[in-house]
Amino acid sequence: MRKSIFLKSNIFILFISLTLLSACSNDDDTTAQQGPDDFNLLTPNNSGNVDLLPTFTWEEATHPNDENITYDVYLDTQNPPQNIIATNHSFNFLDVEEELEPETTYYWQVVAKDSNGNTTTSNLASFSVREKTTAELVLGKWYYASIEGEEPLNDCQKNSYLDFKENGTIEIKHFNENNSTECNSNSSVYMYEIINEAQIEISMDTDSETWNIIQLDDTNLSIDAQYIVINCVRE
Repeated sequence: MRKSIFLKSNIFILFISLTLLSACSNDDDTTAQQGPDDFNLLTPNNSGNVDLLPTFTWEEATHPNDENITYDVYLDTQNPPQNIIATNHSFNFLDVEEELEPETTYYWQVVAKDSNGNTTTSNLASFSVREKTTAELVLGKWYYASIEGEEPLNDCQKNSYLDFKENGTIEIKHFNENNSTECNSNSSVYMYEIINEAQIEISMDTDSETWNIIQLDDTNLSIDAQYIVINCVRE
């Protein structure tokens, strides 16, 4: 009789132990399946006039198991965003390396990931990029396309250009054929200053003149340079 009671007691203890182990195992599985905690985007967030090279910031995602968190960052002109610009990123901020399109609305979102592949997606945010300034648009090399009131430029003359540089200088290089139909060039370097969105001051030493901007966009520049209208195209 005592042996039977002893066996029943051992079986009961074993049953309780297995039940506890199963519960612990289920808890471990549940914890392992938990992703990073919820987090929100910070900047830019539903704002306008955003810079061409913005910095994206968001709350740092935490994890119930203190697991390492990485981020995938999505940025697109469509909603929801499909284009990924960073993957397995370690920080809760990201500097954009290529200029965004001016006067364009973008949508962005971040996905936090743990080491088990569990994910949590942030809220969705949008923003609008500012327009380019005259100083930004004019930078670079502009080739002559035509000079109003004059004959069409020949192939040699079309090598002529205006080159606005970031250091505030402009190189003006003219090409022309000589009597032997050789294509020769001469170049001058001046200082320039943007007066306003429609005027540029060109100077050398104490001499200066004002050019009027007739047209300026990403691909075309028309300048009234002291009553000589030069139409240019970007390099």
